Amino acid sequence: MSVAMWPTTLPQLVLLDGYEEQPGDGRLFFEPEAGPPLVRPQTQAAVQQVAADLWLDTLDQREIFLDFWRRTLSQGALPFWRPDPVRHGVSLLAAPGGAPLLTAAGLRLLVSAWWLCQFGRAAPRLVPLGGTAWRVSTSLLVLP
Repeated sequence: MSVAMWPTTLPQLVLLDGYEEQPGDGRLFFEPEAGPPLVRPQTQAAVQQVAADLWLDTLDQREIFLDFWRRTLSQGALPFWRPDPVRHGVSLLAAPGGAPLLTAAGLRLLVSAWWLCQFGRAAPRLVPLGGTAWRVSTSLLVLP
C-alpha cells in the first residue's frame, strides 16, 4: 500500500497564527527521592508534534479536506506525506552575501522538504469564518 500525498488543491502553507513545533523528545527521566532528575536517551525515534492551522477559501476545499481525512486516511488513522510548511519551497542562499543560489538557467534553487506525518490524537476542528472561508485546526505528528 502506498502512502497518501497531501492534496495539491489544499493549502501547502499553514497560518503563522497558532503554529507551534515541539521537537521529538526521546529522553527518559528518572526522579530519585533526592537530587536532580536523572536523564538518559531512550529512543532515536521520537515524534515531533506540530500544531498547524489552515485557511480554506472555498466549500470545495472544505470537502476535499474532509474527504482526505475520512476516506483517504481512514478517519485520520493513516500516515501521509505533506510539504514541510516552513522549509519547503524556500530559496537556497549563498552563505556569504545571502543571495539566492541560481541554476545555469538563472532559476532559484529551492529546498524540497517533506514530512511523513499523521494527524494527532485530536481530530481536526473546522471553524466557519464567514462566507465560504473556514479555519481548520490540526495537530500533526511528524514521524521520524
